[in-house]
Amino acid sequence: MENTTTGPATTQVTTDQTVAPTAFDITAYNATLETVRRRMTIIEKSKEEFKQLKEMHDSALMNNTVYVEADKAVKDTTNKRKLVANQLIKQPGMAETIGKMKTIKEQIKENEESLANELMEYYRTAGVTEIEDENGQVQEFVISIRLKPKVNTG
Repeated sequence: MENTTTGPATTQVTTDQTVAPTAFDITAYNATLETVRRRMTIIEKSKEEFKQLKEMHDSALMNNTVYVEADKAVKDTTNKRKLVANQLIKQPGMAETIGKMKTIKEQIKENEESLANELMEYYRTAGVTEIEDENGQVQEFVISIRLKPKVNTG
């Protein structure tokens, strides 16, 4: 059992797994690269097919007069609700509450980003995806990777 401490609270971690460094395998690298590229192509084709089907679906809805009338009624009601909400927001107590909510939401986002970085570092050092919280509950974290286009600077 390995004990790690962070700040005033103690976090205990049980680890049976270790991540051993391995030599670079060019064959495995090339095979993985090809697999990733094929998967990217499959995803792009599926997205394009989905987009076309969505356009057909939306077009069919917009060509139905009953749907168009119901959609207009929903939009009108939504606009009325927004007007009422905007009037309520202007009240001093509501403005203060909204300000506090925004501040807390920003703090949560910053702390979640920090936690994600810290958990990634924890995974790199310990090689496990479980951590025990201050209350003794074992939490499992999931590492998620997204692919996005590279932005060229310069």
